[in-house]
Amino acid sequence: MAVSNYVVNSSKNIHADEIMISIGGEWHWYWSVLCEDNRMLTSSIITKTREIHYARKLFEETKTHLPERPHNVITDGLPAYKKAFGKAFWRSEKSYGSIKHVRLIRFIDKVNNNVMERVNGTMKDKIKIMRGFKSIEGANAIMSGFVVYYNFVRPHMGLDYATPAQTAGIELNLGTNRWMKLINLTTNKEKVNNILSDVKTHTGPCIVRVFKDGIEISPEKKGMMFKFKNHERAKSSVEFYKQVYPDYEFKIEII
Repeated sequence: MAVSNYVVNSSKNIHADEIMISIGGEWHWYWSVLCEDNRMLTSSIITKTREIHYARKLFEETKTHLPERPHNVITDGLPAYKKAFGKAFWRSEKSYGSIKHVRLIRFIDKVNNNVMERVNGTMKDKIKIMRGFKSIEGANAIMSGFVVYYNFVRPHMGLDYATPAQTAGIELNLGTNRWMKLINLTTNKEKVNNILSDVKTHTGPCIVRVFKDGIEISPEKKGMMFKFKNHERAKSSVEFYKQVYPDYEFKIEII
């Protein structure tokens, strides 16, 4: 199971930004998107240039993790963001509704993007110590690892010392050694059973029923969530639970 397969709680504002990183002695761009309400980094990419299709790829990836549309997409004044926003969100208005693109063009506007700037500052501090990367493969591996660490391992003071993943409604019961538990989950070769194949996508509330050896048990006793706002959130959580409790059966019911 990949830790990139998740759906987060809705966030009114999402922030996109990019920073320069050195790879093999040449400058590249590291793009990322963050949800303001839960501080979750939902997508990232490393590129040589800052073109429209890269910005759009960033937005499209973020959309796969959001059950509901954001109110605002906040970026700097990079022209690629403006055109990519139009292609990724405006053309999807029937499903995502009206979304505002807030472009922070002036330097003094950066204060409005401070949640993104703090994350980028943390990344820059890590990269500065490493003095850049030798290869694109190494850069992708290290930066991807940072995203996993930031989302699932590192407690956030602004979130009452919860992780962004926990605040976003993704509870994996990682315990004290979060890194080791994540490694075990990720390297588990057993495929997650598609127990939701017969359930149509549903936007209303759902409950999860849990069974072991044909006997129903209470999800709360296992530290699982019981009720979800919509089917996508229930589905995402059940996929994680299936990895943690492979001997259990899960059933989603619409209420």
